[in-house]
Amino acid sequence: FDYWSLSTLAAWNNGGQWDGGGASPESLQLKTAYQTLLKAVVREKALAEGRFFDLTYANLNNHRFNNQTQFAWFRKAGREYVLIVVHFDAKETPTSVHLPEHAFAYLELPSTLSVEATDLLSGRQTVLSLSAGATIDLALPPLSAVMWKFII
Repeated sequence: FDYWSLSTLAAWNNGGQWDGGGASPESLQLKTAYQTLLKAVVREKALAEGRFFDLTYANLNNHRFNNQTQFAWFRKAGREYVLIVVHFDAKETPTSVHLPEHAFAYLELPSTLSVEATDLLSGRQTVLSLSAGATIDLALPPLSAVMWKFII
């Protein structure tokens, strides 16, 4: 294996122009996805410096949540919240995420709420109905994530 000159790096170099002209469509799509993710992490206060609450531990016995390939957590800064669910499996899987009451208390969320949320990765908007002690159901495409931001 040639660690000195990776073929993907050479494709980005494109004869010294560094414009990605030789890159595959998959590489360009991956670059765009990482740009979106990294910009969100820098721009969103809840992601950059907010409080963290792990939801994966609360789903260890949830048969609709695979704690080997799925991870979930909340971030919060001020009135801004981000609910993140990551899916590292190569196939689409119906998923449910248990939202423990302790998360709502720690994050100072009302025990029941319905909010408009924007997925920071896709820009899609949805209405989230969240309740302490309940679950939220979703279907995640293979190797994907959602980062729903909402403000209370």
